[in-house]
Amino acid sequence: MVARGRFTLCVSQVVLDEARQRDPDVAAQRLRFAQGLPVLNYTDDVTPLALVYQSRVRLPAEVEVDLTHVALATVHETDYLVTWNCAHIANAQVVRKIAEVNRELGRFMPPIVTPEGFMDVLSGEER
Repeated sequence: MVARGRFTLCVSQVVLDEARQRDPDVAAQRLRFAQGLPVLNYTDDVTPLALVYQSRVRLPAEVEVDLTHVALATVHETDYLVTWNCAHIANAQVVRKIAEVNRELGRFMPPIVTPEGFMDVLSGEER
């Protein structure tokens, strides 16, 4: 995979927990892909930041964990947060609100992209 040579791919425990859900065969494939990747530490900053995001974004309670993904990427200042979740993460309104919070708090804002958008990064294309 090209990205493994150009970027340090990482996951979080939240991602690994989600990867284990649903169909066991598909879960095993997801976990194989993540095997050996560094796991982002869940620091003391993550939960409070996710709660601030939630106060602004107001996701349904059952998907609030999606904001934890963003908080982890923000706290660890990842180069990109790559997600297929266009409903709650890679969503223009959500990203705008999170960017406002990060700007107000003087925090880093990770670029949030879909895998397709990340492929543009890998190929050097700009939109």
